[in-house]
Amino acid sequence: ANSQIQQVFTVRVNSLNDAPMALIAQPADGAVLKGGSPIEIAVLADDLDGEVTRVEFFVNQFKLGESLAPPHTIVWQGSQLGDYTLTARAIDNQFGFRVTQPVEIHVHPAIHAPRVRLNGDFEMNFIGMPGVNYELQHSADLNVWSPVNPPLILTGVGAQTPVVDRTSGGAAHRYYRFVPLAP
Repeated sequence: ANSQIQQVFTVRVNSLNDAPMALIAQPADGAVLKGGSPIEIAVLADDLDGEVTRVEFFVNQFKLGESLAPPHTIVWQGSQLGDYTLTARAIDNQFGFRVTQPVEIHVHPAIHAPRVRLNGDFEMNFIGMPGVNYELQHSADLNVWSPVNPPLILTGVGAQTPVVDRTSGGAAHRYYRFVPLAP
């Protein structure tokens, strides 16, 4: 008798690849950062069915750089004043990828601690975005802000500009901020 043995194999191909998980851990969404300072961007990334092989960093959709191993960080040098959207793309060993939720940051003028002159005036340095007008405001408690009186409007020139508040009225201390004005 001619007997044939037949074997039936079921091959299941799992072509699905779960994309890696990724989020920008630093800086926080809405962060206000000092212009001209290095900005560290840190991404947390993981892949449940493989490994993350690369994280790419983007500023306003332009690639800033990439990291090939954890911790996934990059330092952005030379940031200009303005508002930026940060994103990152984590890529896994099966070429799956995920783009992080965007993080909005605001890079504003650097303000150095005011110095008190002998006559009681406050003196500080200001760096503003070229062509943008800023109003100097003060506060005694960081909660209520008022323009200095008379109002002091400065136009940014992209370089350090000395500023003197002669309206301190003998205040023991004051906090200052430069607020960009709408065009």
